[in-house]
Amino acid sequence: MEYTENLTLALVGDDDLFDEAYLNANFEKIDAAYAELSQRSGGGAPALASAVAEGVVGRAGTAEMVYGMDIDLMGKNWEQGSIYDNGDNFNSTARIRMPDYLDISNASDIFYSGFTVTASADKKLQYTFVFFDAEKKILKTSTNKDWLDCGALTMCGTASAPSYVRVALRYADNSNMTPDVLTSARLKILA
Repeated sequence: MEYTENLTLALVGDDDLFDEAYLNANFEKIDAAYAELSQRSGGGAPALASAVAEGVVGRAGTAEMVYGMDIDLMGKNWEQGSIYDNGDNFNSTARIRMPDYLDISNASDIFYSGFTVTASADKKLQYTFVFFDAEKKILKTSTNKDWLDCGALTMCGTASAPSYVRVALRYADNSNMTPDVLTSARLKILA
């Protein structure tokens, strides 16, 4: 396990977290990283860091994520079209979007820990997003906003915590889709 400059923990080797000798040998590094991440997140315990420090997470590939917020997006009146990076709508037969701004002002964890969109339909889906401040002005993000597979975690990447978000979905094969094919959609924010 190593501690990197951008305050993330990188898991080295699938079995390291269950290897008692490895944990004992690296306890000080793990403990220091956990303390720094906790301090940076306002005193709360970051999900992955706390799971590592408490010995909850085993193999990195099977670690279960802890979500602080899980918002059902099915009642959000999805409509045909997509969203430009500047927040404006545009017509598209291969995209669906949330027409409204989703209030996430109470989700302070999104700024520190990350989020994902999970969704399902008759084919594999991908998502993208646009964040807004309290006045619904666009927030620039340093995060890769290219189309992400649904369920893939990403970071907020904005200079301040966003107050609103809008989400757009498409089929992974970029074929035409309509809102009625959506069978589930959720925004999940890590604790």
